[in-house]
Amino acid sequence: MDEYVTTFQVIVEEEALALFVPTLFSPNGDEQNDFFRIRGTRIASLQLRVFNQSGLEVFRTQDLAVGTQRGWDGTCKGQVLPQGVYTWTIAGRFTDGSPLTFKGKTFGQVTLVR
Repeated sequence: MDEYVTTFQVIVEEEALALFVPTLFSPNGDEQNDFFRIRGTRIASLQLRVFNQSGLEVFRTQDLAVGTQRGWDGTCKGQVLPQGVYTWTIAGRFTDGSPLTFKGKTFGQVTLVR
């Protein structure tokens, strides 16, 4: 019986800097997609703003935990907002100093479904 010994090296590259921004959320209390929040790795700072169709700001945070964990619940000043399309903007940096972007952009839209 022949034996073969193979030696190889595994190189683990540094995790890519990437964001995920959902295009839809449904704040209905079912614990699934109830909040609009930014997902990503190695985010150092984040400002997240959300605007209604009239261009009025309905949500803003510079708190990294709020923007990535708690998120926006579809309300403004305690009032439930109607379903529809809202515009978001982001600003901030990754831990390597590069700017936060999602698919090369710092803005987009999210649909709120009730």
